[in-house]
Order: sequence, then structure tokens, then C-alpha cells
Amino acid sequence: MIRAAAPSHSGHLTIGLLQDSAYQSGYLPQRRLWLPSLKSNQRMEPALPLQQTSWPVTRLDPAMYKGPILGVAKGPFRGRARTIFLLHGGYPQLARIAAYSDGVIQYGVGIHSGAITPGYDFGSFVNAVHRGEVRTQLGNRSSTFLFEERLSGLGACTVDEFRPLVTSDDLIDWTRTTIDELNPCGAELLDFGGVEFKEPDPGHPGIREHRTVATGSTRYVKYDEAGREIKGRPYRVVIREDRDWSVTDCTIFADGTAQLGPMGAIVNFREMVALARAGRVTSSVPDGQWVNIDGLGIFRVQSGDWWISQEGLIVEAEDILARLQGKEGCVAFCLSALRYHLKNTSPESLDVLREAYDWVPAHMREPGLGEHEHQIRRLLDLPAVNHIGRG
Repeated sequence: MIRAAAPSHSGHLTIGLLQDSAYQSGYLPQRRLWLPSLKSNQRMEPALPLQQTSWPVTRLDPAMYKGPILGVAKGPFRGRARTIFLLHGGYPQLARIAAYSDGVIQYGVGIHSGAITPGYDFGSFVNAVHRGEVRTQLGNRSSTFLFEERLSGLGACTVDEFRPLVTSDDLIDWTRTTIDELNPCGAELLDFGGVEFKEPDPGHPGIREHRTVATGSTRYVKYDEAGREIKGRPYRVVIREDRDWSVTDCTIFADGTAQLGPMGAIVNFREMVALARAGRVTSSVPDGQWVNIDGLGIFRVQSGDWWISQEGLIVEAEDILARLQGKEGCVAFCLSALRYHLKNTSPESLDVLREAYDWVPAHMREPGLGEHEHQIRRLLDLPAVNHIGRG
């Protein structure tokens, strides 16, 4: 065991590193961290327990056409997923990476939400890490980045200071080890043979396109006692416990349970909602607060612009659960109310539409309702809305 020196009285952060069993399945090197005390002369206490940092996932690749012939679906493939920073639009954003038993690696914004997701081989992934496109750390102090991976993102913040817990080499090792543990024989692994980019289009010689394969989206799962798969969906939140804060995933499952963080207990969904109503599960971090960023490191927020209200956080969670169970969530109900009103126009149907629209949180309206939002607002005699910034 290797541990950093004991905390001083300066109020600075100290990190202890545990190297025992560094790469058990789904684990990064396990670490215990301390956050600055509220008073500089107080000893810092552990903020988080030893943290498993990845989730079990599966992937089913859809049947694809090869010319006029429809191929067959492939899978399911088992994998693990964890949080990374992804350079996107010039800013490092929170995103996810998933590594699978067939050597496919997915990373990007929304890999769990699309029907078709690009898959990379291990060599291409390593090159992306070395170029800084996939990373475990923020590049500069005062970097602004978005908390993505949902309908709109938790928001944006300026980071006053970032202290890393994971290196790029750690991430590469975790990915390689995950694939090896899921496929010990190394059979039929995706391998582009070191060719990372496609042949350039003669009409656009200056544009390079990554070589990828079309794969199904990442599906978060858990398994019951009989080994049956229960589908879930990740949902990024902020957890507050006393003075310790962390940004992590809450995964909501179709059986009406939820799990706060990869090592969190699986609880009834209503218990998670109760934690949100009590303010222990939330969607923002106060300025000046140190926060653990899903095991990647800790940072201190200089200033934040947070987009999701507390009630909106809860309604979105309920919408996710409804969709996992094949029911109408708030967005689907609002669109149904719109269709009904257009076919059966009456004051009563307009009232139902108004209530349905009010039920949809502001941060879910533009991505969920799309162009229908403008139509709904006209019908309800509401002013046009500008979604620059969230409410």
C-alpha cells in the first residue's frame, strides 16, 4: 500500500493511493481522497470510500444492409462503461467510454442514447488518448466544460483548480484489461491493423474520416438472481453528503430500482426521489466547493451555470423510468396531448395540453419536444422561447 503524506494544516488537499489489486474487473486503481476542511486547522476526512468506477453494459448490433442484402444482428456483447473527458467543440466535456468483449470501444456524447454508434478498435482509441481527444484530466486551470450525457447536460462551470486521480495510462490500461477479462482468449477482436483513417475522398482531400464500425448503443444493465438482464439508463447527478460532493451516475432500472454511483446500493426508485427532495441528490454545485468528478479527480468550482431545477431533475428521472417500463413519460404524454387537441379541438383539450406542457421541465422541452414546442406555445398563446441557457 502506498499513501501520500498526512494532511498538513494548510487546508490543501491530500490524496492517498491504494495499489492493491489495481485492476480487478471494472476497477481503476483504487483511491481514497480527502477534501479541504472548512477550517484550515481541522484534519481532512475521507470523502469517498474505495470506488469502483465502471458499470456493466451490453450491446446488440443491429442488422445492416450490405448492398441489397440485409445482414444479421450480432450480439449481445458484454462490456464495461465509465466516465471520461472528451474534447468536444474545443472544450473537455464529461462523456462515457465503453469497452466490449469483441474489442469494440465506444466513446462520445450520448453513446447510450443513439440507435447506431461508431465503434473504434483499441489502436485507434489509444491514438485518440495520445492526441488528447479522449482524456482523464482537464487541460488548464479555469477550463470551462459541460456536464453532458443527457438531454441537455447538467450545465457548465469554470474550474478554479483540478487535482487528477487518474492518468491517461490508467485509462488505457483499464480499457485493455477490461477487454482481456471479458475475452481471455482474445478471439475475434476488432482490429483495424493500425489504419486509423479511411482513404481520403478525392473531392475533399483535406478531410480525414475515422475508420469505425457501426454498432448498437450502449445499454446499462444489472442482473437478477436468476441471471436475467434488467435494462437501465444512466442519469448524471450531483450527490451531496454533509460537506462532501460528487458528480456521478445514477442508473435507473426497469424494475423500479436505482443505483447512485457504481458502488452505491441498489435502492427503490422512490428512495432515490426522496433523497432528491431532501437535496442530497441534486443538479448543481455551489461556487467554491470541492467536488469529486466520478473518480477522475477533484476540482473546485469557480463559477457555475447550472441548467436543471431540482423539480426538473426528479421529473426527468420519472420520465426515464416510465420509458424503461414501456409507459408514457412527460414528453410522450405532452405529444399525445398535442395530437389529441389537434384532432379534437376544445377548451378542455387545450387545458389538458397546457397541463401536459407544464409537466415537462424546461430543460427537456427543446430536446424532447423538438419543433413541436413552438407549435404548442403558439396554441397556448405563450411567447416564443430562447433556449440559450436553461431553466
